[in-house]
Amino acid sequence: MSLNGTTDKTGNWFAGTATKLAYNFHPTRNLIIQPTAFASYNIFGEQNWNSQFGILSMNSGLLNGINVAPGLNIIYGRENWSLYATFQYMYNINDNISGRAGNVDLPSLKMEHGYIEYGIGATRKWKDRFNSYVQVTLRNGGRTGIGFQLGAQFLFDINEIKYFKKSQKAQLSVVTHNKKVIKSLH
Repeated sequence: MSLNGTTDKTGNWFAGTATKLAYNFHPTRNLIIQPTAFASYNIFGEQNWNSQFGILSMNSGLLNGINVAPGLNIIYGRENWSLYATFQYMYNINDNISGRAGNVDLPSLKMEHGYIEYGIGATRKWKDRFNSYVQVTLRNGGRTGIGFQLGAQFLFDINEIKYFKKSQKAQLSVVTHNKKVIKSLH
């Protein structure tokens, strides 16, 4: 954080876990209506910024959030790609997000309500196991802003890896057996 004449540096830690449930309804072959339920627990460490050129410091308390988010995705899917619209309402159950500067409460940092997140996205299947996606969302309400996600996914099949190892052992056994047969013929 840069200030006139000095720079403050601060570190922090973060931990969390989340789960998401979804169910697909297929009103037509290519249209999917997908209600979702998301729940997460996140914890951020306390933050304190102390300026060297003044006595005023800023801090935020331990951000300890339990979030729930019911949502809905409307997906138009083809064989190798899909387009979708997403909508969800994110709500922090325990409402412990606030901030202070010195002894002054900063209401603009407090998140008293949840927020609505909505947007559009696209997915593309390149190979059997390689997928990519892009998504843009807007947030309104207790938190505002624009979110952008871009990603890739590669899927591994553990059973196929085990089968591949067994197959290699079986081939090695056949080659060893064939060498014994060839030696016995000479």
